[in-house]
Amino acid sequence: MIYGLNNGYLQRNPFQFKIQKPKPEIIYLTADEFHRLKTTPIENGRVSRVRDIAVFQASTGLSYIDMAHLSVKDIKVAQNGLHYIKKKRQKTGNEFTAPILAEGIEILEKYGTTPNILSNQRYNNYLKELAVLCRLQSRLPW
Repeated sequence: MIYGLNNGYLQRNPFQFKIQKPKPEIIYLTADEFHRLKTTPIENGRVSRVRDIAVFQASTGLSYIDMAHLSVKDIKVAQNGLHYIKKKRQKTGNEFTAPILAEGIEILEKYGTTPNILSNQRYNNYLKELAVLCRLQSRLPW
């Protein structure tokens, strides 16, 4: 093949091609859906914990993997009293700073630390169950 490329028999290497995946469409929760997610009474402790994790995730913008590797030392408090997360993204290694909204602070206070996260497969299954309980039309985006 190299001989063919060097001598003009081939115009390009047939084995070098790049597959491009389409970018996934991100579906966000509406304000009403987020309110239902936070306020729907849930009696099952496991699903209630998953809801807390999902609300914390939504209030910080963290991905699953970044949430799974979150520790107390990553949570900082600014001089003005605002809480934020400062760490490196697990996937890219890029450092980021993310504020923690009021809902996330409530979750931190409830658990006294960051909530323990489940395996990705279980978390996704429980999120589907949570979406049904909260009557969410769109699938949970995280």
